[in-house]
Amino acid sequence: MIIFPIIIIIVIAGIIWYKSGTGAVNKNNSDSIIIEIPELTRTEGILDLLVENKLIKSKYVAAAFIKLHGISGLQAGKYQLSPSMNLEEILNMIFT
Repeated sequence: MIIFPIIIIIVIAGIIWYKSGTGAVNKNNSDSIIIEIPELTRTEGILDLLVENKLIKSKYVAAAFIKLHGISGLQAGKYQLSPSMNLEEILNMIFT
């Protein structure tokens, strides 16, 4: 009987982690950061670049978001992004 409450706690913690990870890194920081994504860059490389530039909170949450929403179609190029943008806004700019 103790397993059910543990499972519920794990599920709730996962939902909170996911919701937190999709938010903006810093809602109050509207500074622009230019990111250049070379052609043939894989999704993992893009997410690493976004984490290194403090534009997303977690590459694991971002990877789950991409998978859950069926996002694909990387567009190589330069992007003007901001820490005040949430995960969905950033991914919508980079992927089509």
